[in-house]
Amino acid sequence: PGAKARRLEVLIARVEGHNSNPRRLYEAAAVATQRFAPVVADVQADANLSVQHIVTCLDMLYRGGCSGVRVRFTSPRTGRVSQVYEGVDPEHTRAVGPARKVPTSLQVKVEKRLLPSDEPVDATPPLAAPRKSYWTDDGANQPGALGLELEPLPGATPDETAGAKSPTLTPLPSYAGRQEGAPSTAVVAADKAAAQWSGALGKSLTDVFKDKKWNLHVHFVTRLRAPERLGAVVTPLLAKFPGTTSIVPSTLKLDVYLLQGVNIVGKVETLLNVAGTALSFIYADWVVEQAVPADLIIPPALTDPFAAGTPGHMRVWLEAAFDSVYRQGATGLPLAPASEVLAQLPTVAQVRSSKDLDGRGPRFELLSKWLRVTEYDRLLVIPRLATAAVHAGDQVTGILKFTLESEEGALRLTSLTGQSVTR
Repeated sequence: PGAKARRLEVLIARVEGHNSNPRRLYEAAAVATQRFAPVVADVQADANLSVQHIVTCLDMLYRGGCSGVRVRFTSPRTGRVSQVYEGVDPEHTRAVGPARKVPTSLQVKVEKRLLPSDEPVDATPPLAAPRKSYWTDDGANQPGALGLELEPLPGATPDETAGAKSPTLTPLPSYAGRQEGAPSTAVVAADKAAAQWSGALGKSLTDVFKDKKWNLHVHFVTRLRAPERLGAVVTPLLAKFPGTTSIVPSTLKLDVYLLQGVNIVGKVETLLNVAGTALSFIYADWVVEQAVPADLIIPPALTDPFAAGTPGHMRVWLEAAFDSVYRQGATGLPLAPASEVLAQLPTVAQVRSSKDLDGRGPRFELLSKWLRVTEYDRLLVIPRLATAAVHAGDQVTGILKFTLESEEGALRLTSLTGQSVTR
């Protein structure tokens, strides 16, 4: 019925140019607990901080007297590079002994006030008394010990039994502008999400054009959801592609804006191959934006329509690909094999497309040079167009084209047209 403790708001992040000694966290917690005990620390921590950073800060709050700590993780803002202070360890007073290493490359705020690093810390944290018995199955969350509550990392699969959001709506971490790039597991997850999307869409379209089964699920359509409108769009196309055996989504065109804060610092027009074994670039061109398009709205990070679900995974894949140029140059950008691209084109279009694919090397070299000298902290991805190859036996008889938009963690069709090969 009433409050049982005071809340101490703590924000822990890492920003270049800011150094805060975590011992000041002990000092702040000690003052709070002396005046307002009991105190529970409500911590927001950058998910990309090292374990050493997090554990040291939580230890300082515990030694400062906090009776509980609630830890929430926010999307990463910078890399994992750490700076530490190496000084005399008061727990080892011998002349020769291990030095105390305390992370200093932190930006720490308590109650929205920055803890500066240029002020001396008068207080010395007390020694950590070793436990005399093992923890029970409840760990440290027992009477007389620190209560610790952890929330899932951004992008992690939540516990649905606890009423958490669906995984498809959970924002994914951002790796934009990080020279260390995204972990390989994030890239694998992105490839899997793209394959699931293209495979399910291809099957749904094949059911319509081959077997006349209206199985274009609402997961793939947004403005075309009304059955009568969907039929009015698709029915004229059925006559263009007789004898269809399968439909394979093949390309995805995205406009990728590089943002620093709320400012656009660059743009990359990409054409991705989604018909291969993994996502890859067919083309990617750097465009220097002279003015912000009138219809472009820059959303906050957590309301970005490309923050979750299939769109979010594709955004993570683009971040990983762009960051790879720091380490590998243009060779870090995964290029779609020409054979995979040509396999989804009609024969009459393959000769010209083959020449274009052979000459795309300089375009990727230029892109890699721009990416290496451009500072940005997030990507804004705008879906434009996508295509699918219509197969009749072993031949491609035409191309379906559709415009897209991101909605509720999914890429959905907003229009659908088709062009068959002239016989």
